[in-house]
Amino acid sequence: MINMREQSVWVASFIFLVAVVVVVLLFFALRFVPMRSAVSPTFAVILISLIIVCIDVAVCVVTQALLYLTFLRRRSTVIAPTADATECPDPPLTAFVVPALLKDEATARRLIAKLESHAKSNLEPRLYLGLLTDFSDASVQRLPSDDQLLEIAIRGIELLNRHLPDGSEPRFFLLHRNRTWSPAQVTWMGHERKRGKLNDLNDYIATGNLGRFTLAHGAASSIVGASFVITLDEDNELVPGGAQVLIRHMMNHSHDLMIDRQRRSVAKGHAILQPFSKLPDDFAASTRFQRMLGYCWSDAVRLELVYELLFGEGSFIGKGIYSVDAFRAVLGNRFPDDTILAHDIIEGCFLRSRMVTDVYMTECPPSGLEEDMTRTHRWNRGDWQSWIFALRRDVRDELSLLSHLKLVDNARRALVPGAVLALIMCALLEDSRGYGLVSFVIVLRLIYLFAGWLPPSTAELVGQREVFMAQGLAQRSYAELMRAFLYFTVVPSLAWNTLSAAAKATWRLFVSGKYTLEWKTASASADESRHNQGLLRHVVLLAPNVCAVTLVGALGLIFGNIGSLGWLLVFLWSVGPLLSWGLSRTIHDSRWD
Repeated sequence: MINMREQSVWVASFIFLVAVVVVVLLFFALRFVPMRSAVSPTFAVILISLIIVCIDVAVCVVTQALLYLTFLRRRSTVIAPTADATECPDPPLTAFVVPALLKDEATARRLIAKLESHAKSNLEPRLYLGLLTDFSDASVQRLPSDDQLLEIAIRGIELLNRHLPDGSEPRFFLLHRNRTWSPAQVTWMGHERKRGKLNDLNDYIATGNLGRFTLAHGAASSIVGASFVITLDEDNELVPGGAQVLIRHMMNHSHDLMIDRQRRSVAKGHAILQPFSKLPDDFAASTRFQRMLGYCWSDAVRLELVYELLFGEGSFIGKGIYSVDAFRAVLGNRFPDDTILAHDIIEGCFLRSRMVTDVYMTECPPSGLEEDMTRTHRWNRGDWQSWIFALRRDVRDELSLLSHLKLVDNARRALVPGAVLALIMCALLEDSRGYGLVSFVIVLRLIYLFAGWLPPSTAELVGQREVFMAQGLAQRSYAELMRAFLYFTVVPSLAWNTLSAAAKATWRLFVSGKYTLEWKTASASADESRHNQGLLRHVVLLAPNVCAVTLVGALGLIFGNIGSLGWLLVFLWSVGPLLSWGLSRTIHDSRWD
């Protein structure tokens, strides 16, 4: 196990390697900057944008290089905690929960079906499965449909308990909270959303007091005193037997857990274990956009593996198993209300998380660009709010160097599309002299997109080599090229999407104090994307593209100095909505073969 001093040395070495690559990239990049730009006001914009883009590429190159070296050295296929998941004759009491919103009847029935699906593959001794529910946000505390939705959920839990074998005790439960007034959101909603539900669950498990829960149904009383909680989102599925493996890992790993109660942080060991995320074995994409992303390994996966392999600590994504006692001791009443949106990563910084790749959960990529941009926007807002919160003096000194690195790295990703767009626009002002700069930016983005899959080390390290090889080199190359082309055709809209998220988070925390908990669930985003597949919808979605085309076209018609590069940009950004619409349309035959 890596101690904190050794971890800091590794983190400092990683930052140094990234800095070296950034300096090398900047050395070559500045050679493409026209000389007259060096004495113009645009030079500062070019330099800052180049640094942001080069950092993005450097992080990708360094992480992939480290993964490849680790692969050659270890030839390991599984990253797991130090203790093995050995047999346990007396498993600890564990709650398996799915936090969710009761939005409508279809959602309520879908949640019951999801709970039943989890039970079929993971109903273990002393494991209780339940829903943690709130009503959706509203302008009043009670809506006429609330009672009906709650009744559907109650009947569903009762039905699941009745279908258990004769003589079995109830294993399913429902814990529900009513809306409370949120001054920050100016609406009635579940207190602190998902973070609030899990905190209330931990308090209920520890004390038996319902607290903010207004309804406890089914086997809810049986989870009082539980040692661990497994939590997944409603769109995740845990591999059969995965709950048992997670519990055994957590039991063996909890022996090394040491909490610094004075600093309220985990000093040794890990209080959170999370399964590896992958596509379902029978994955069939509903759109070409989803199929394209299915072939592309996420850069976040590569960085997560580097965190795990080099630093002995991962980045929590809000899904996994955690120790209830450690959670309450470290995070109980720690964060002020209306401050933390994306609570997962900062919770993982204090509790320390670890990935377990001998058990996985399934997760599908977004089905369309709208769903992807909506998800990215809320992630960026949450990341910026977490980073800004971590800058507070009372929080800053309690976080490790690695925690600060994770928070900063997540926040800086929101700046990359804006930096790419700024470089393209600055090069446009230089006419033909800016072609070299644009070409260099394109090369940097291609390096970023392709560096992650040249060797199959990433897939090998997490035991997914078969998936990597089954997809095929030609299909993966086509998917990466299509992703790169789509990126440049919609980069004005991506830049607006991410920069506006960062700006909103900053404004809301420092100035207005309102709407800091604005959130749309993944299932809600997916439903909207499926029901809005018209071309006009994508034109509205990519309105910044339209604005950019209008601006560049006007410059060309009025001043006539944008050259062939400008008119190429006008063409690319004009076809962006059309390309997005085509990729996001529902298809029928979309399996890997």
